[in-house]
Amino acid sequence: MVKRHPNNVPLGDVLPVLIQLLPLREDYEENEAVFEMIVSLYQQQNTVIQGLTGSILPVLQKVLSPPEEQLSDETRQKVMQLAQYLQSQ
Repeated sequence: MVKRHPNNVPLGDVLPVLIQLLPLREDYEENEAVFEMIVSLYQQQNTVIQGLTGSILPVLQKVLSPPEEQLSDETRQKVMQLAQYLQSQ
């Protein structure tokens, strides 16, 4: 829902709570949707997600660390690129 219709979701209320719950420690299957959404919101230059960058960077670093099954190879590549971009800012 957030990825397709971000204007229909109160991102200012939802994202801070979601970010506090990350990274998932079990049921890594949900990581795909969550981190694809985060990447997508940054690609859309969403101001809410940009304002949470300080909280998101440590989460990205943790999800890129072992165990490897936290993310698929494709999503891991996108998250790595996002982390590198954010660290360069």
